[in-house]
Amino acid sequence: MVKSIMQNTKVCFLCGRTGYLERHHVYFGANRKHAETHGLWVWLCPECHRTGPSAAHRDDETNRQLKRVGQQTFERTHTRAEFMRIFGRNYLDD
Repeated sequence: MVKSIMQNTKVCFLCGRTGYLERHHVYFGANRKHAETHGLWVWLCPECHRTGPSAAHRDDETNRQLKRVGQQTFERTHTRAEFMRIFGRNYLDD
């Protein structure tokens, strides 16, 4: 498992809860492999990940916000062109 570049502690990235947490790949589908390779994932509690009304897999705004933070984090050490080449979209202009 590649370490997350988005967070250093094992707490829910959105609400700060501890306990049972799930890995959320910020970019999924065809880009899940790239997210894993580049450490673009976070820990989320089940409510913030799947079950709550604002969960990453249920709420478009939460999903977009995680993608924006992921891109910003990636671009601290890489260029926008590299991000675009790998992920195919600029999420900071949404």
